[in-house]
Amino acid sequence: MEKTWTKSLLGFLAIASSFAVLAFLSGTLLAALLVIFPLLYVGIMYVLDEESSIHVSVEFPPKLKVGDEFEVMASISINRGAGIFLFELPFFDFFKLTDGSNVRVVFKGLRHRNYDLTYKMKALRRGSFDWKEVRYTYNPTMGILNSKEGKIPCAIKVEVLPNIEILRKKGLRIRSTRLNPRNARSRIGPASTDFDSIRAYTPGDPYRIINWKASARSASGGSILVNQYEREGLHSTIFAIDNSSPMRQGTKEENPLESGINMILSFSNLLLNYQYNVGIWVMQKNRGIKRDVVVPGSGMEQYLRIRRRVMLVEAVKFIPGTYPISREFASVARETVPSIFLVTSLVENNLAQLKAMLKIVRSVSSKIVLVDILPYSIFERISPYDISSIYTEAFSKKAKRNMYREISGLAEIVPWDPGRTSYGRIISRLTASLR
Repeated sequence: MEKTWTKSLLGFLAIASSFAVLAFLSGTLLAALLVIFPLLYVGIMYVLDEESSIHVSVEFPPKLKVGDEFEVMASISINRGAGIFLFELPFFDFFKLTDGSNVRVVFKGLRHRNYDLTYKMKALRRGSFDWKEVRYTYNPTMGILNSKEGKIPCAIKVEVLPNIEILRKKGLRIRSTRLNPRNARSRIGPASTDFDSIRAYTPGDPYRIINWKASARSASGGSILVNQYEREGLHSTIFAIDNSSPMRQGTKEENPLESGINMILSFSNLLLNYQYNVGIWVMQKNRGIKRDVVVPGSGMEQYLRIRRRVMLVEAVKFIPGTYPISREFASVARETVPSIFLVTSLVENNLAQLKAMLKIVRSVSSKIVLVDILPYSIFERISPYDISSIYTEAFSKKAKRNMYREISGLAEIVPWDPGRTSYGRIISRLTASLR
């Protein structure tokens, strides 16, 4: 560690030099002693300021749930050096300190020292968080030498899981007119000979299911129509979650996106217990995520796949005019003909894009339910004394009614304010769409 001269050190040497001149001129023993003590102190501090050997260990729980409060225990061991150390211990975004502080100041004298530090934190939001190093600042005793900064490797990874409400099968009944025997050999089963409906042709449909007579009678000007048949496998459900900017209304920890993710996980857990095939489609792809679709499947392994995927979902900037439908989702939807629960926050900016997307998706789904997450209760908690929030809610409800009229023919609309209606009640309302 490089030792640099400071003003304090130069000051001590200047004083010593002055006394040295005085001793030389006076020839007295007292003046000579006044020279020795400043030089001796500077020499001792300069020699003791060796490169410090610091070891830091931190005990951090690897998995948490949103709302969990926990204690962080850190152990610091310091060899060599003498002075004041300032440590910045692990702390993450979307966490809250409830007791103590992650920034600590410790003093080390001439001896080796061990320090045990604790502080408490609370997880506020789901996600995966990494902490790679503990930073520190070393200030030598009396400021004789310049302060120094350093980093100590400290690899910590924490996964915060959504704190979902587990619903019991006893409290809800789910029946589906499309739910067939559950011992199918394949995930979705082959198409049976039982006619279901007629729909528009989509690329990839076999030519043998084209209904030529219905196509000839079509009023849409020669569009090709195909026969849709019942599947012999389990009924499939896909949750489509909108992660564009309208879902960020509120705070970073409390917004429609976080409420939507919790509802999807709770509902998925319930459907998987009823032996449904469940999948998920993230409508706006995040950076670093290769696949935006979790193919419908059954069993609790499928629940873990869905949970791992939504843990990585972050809101992205909404680009007007685009709600891209990926080829993977189109292929899965065409194969499984699922019920689709579209979780979004409907605003004027995304209304036209949602309508265009629903017109396309409707042809490959058995039913579409649009869950419109309302942020009114979030706004009330942010500014409880702001009277403008009351006006904003009244104005928004009127605008919502107009938007619902425009989209009502394409999907069933279920508005939901998480602060006023529990997860259990909204899921109970949504299960009626599966009967």
